[in-house]
Parts: sequence; structure tokens; C-alpha cells
Amino acid sequence: MGRLHHLSQVYEQNIKAALSYSNVEFVLLDYHSPDQLGAWVKSAFPEWLESGILRYFRTTEPVLFHMAHAKNVAHRLAQGEVLVNLDADNSFRQGFAEEIATLFANDARVIAKFSDYYRGCSGRIALRRDDFYRIGGYDEEMIGWGYEDQDLIARARSLGLELRSFEKEHALVIQHEDKERVRFSSDKNKQKSDARNRALSQMKIAGGRLAANAGREWGTARIDACSERAHWGKFVKY
Repeated sequence: MGRLHHLSQVYEQNIKAALSYSNVEFVLLDYHSPDQLGAWVKSAFPEWLESGILRYFRTTEPVLFHMAHAKNVAHRLAQGEVLVNLDADNSFRQGFAEEIATLFANDARVIAKFSDYYRGCSGRIALRRDDFYRIGGYDEEMIGWGYEDQDLIARARSLGLELRSFEKEHALVIQHEDKERVRFSSDKNKQKSDARNRALSQMKIAGGRLAANAGREWGTARIDACSERAHWGKFVKY
């Protein structure tokens, strides 16, 4: 939400870097962004939208940004066997798509991230679509900024997925102040929300609640505009 200024710096190069691999798609979710994101996408990438390499969706339901929900909606719109979260300020070099394919070859049941901490890259996580559904996606009880990524990884590992690592050369990110991360969130205190979400995660995992969002609809949103007529005006619900 409100990150066109970052996407305009990295998105084209990301798609071009991934095209060396033959089977990729980019799902761009416009989460009620106030900065004319849809107009930019249609103007900048008409060929990729037409080919389906880039799939654009907009929902105007959210009033505030809810990280876990936004990620869940985007992941549920994706059609690929392996899902990779890519934040708006992140980029990678050519070869990243091939690396992901290698990590998940031979039906490997893994979850992948960067092995070291690189500021702004902790949300770069890959796992199989089936496993994402099995663990219930990101926990939508987590509000504000922080810890939904660590929680997803911890639950995935507790359910038997092997942790693997991306090569550090792909840990590229536009550095910026935290106020941009929480600009549209209900809780502007990043440290407070991160601590609250951490405590919630630890409590649930200790209690054996490894699948998130149990007993509730999750990752659903009304699609108000998109690059595919089949989704227009419908709720994301699979």
C-alpha cells in the first residue's frame, strides 16, 4: 500500500532477471494503494500483462494495511507450484528463479529464506503452494508490523519442512526508514507490534497450534480491478 515509488525502481528489472527461467509468473496485488499503481502497471507493462507473466489485481476493501492478510491474498492468487514472497522494495539478480527451482527439485519439502539477516529481506520466503495451504498461510491474527515471516517459518519447520537458504547475492533491497513500513498500519509502533506478534506466535506454537487461521476464512478479498476478466468483482477464495 503506497509503495509505487519503490516498485517503479525494481519491478521491471526483477521481471527481466526472472525471464531466463521459462516458467515464472509475477502476481502484483494493489492493496488499495493510493498512488495510482494500477495506471502505472498498465502503462509500463502491457506486453507482460497480455502474456500472463505479470498478473495484476486490485482490492479496495482494506482501509489500513494488514501485512499477513495482504500476503495471503497475493499467495492465493498465485498459480505456481512454488510461491515466493517479494516485498515491494526487494530485487534480485538473474539466476534467482533457477536457484529456487533447484532448491525445490525432486519434490523437496522445504521452506527457503536468506541464511543471514539482511535488513529488509526477511520477508523473502519460498515454499510449495501445497505446504502454504497446509500451514494455513500467514497468521492473520498478527496485526501491525513484524514477526509474521518468522512465525510462518517456525510453523513450517515444526510441520516437517526443511529449512534451506537463498544465495546472499540476491539479497537486494532499497533501504528506507521504518515510517514507510508502518505508514498505513493501525499500529505505528513497530517494536510494540513486533513484540506482540512474537508472543502470540510463541504461545500458539507451544500449544501445538501449527496451522494458522483455523476455523476462519483467510486470504480472501473482493477483487475490484485486475488484468484477468475471470477474477473481476469476485472474492479471492479457493
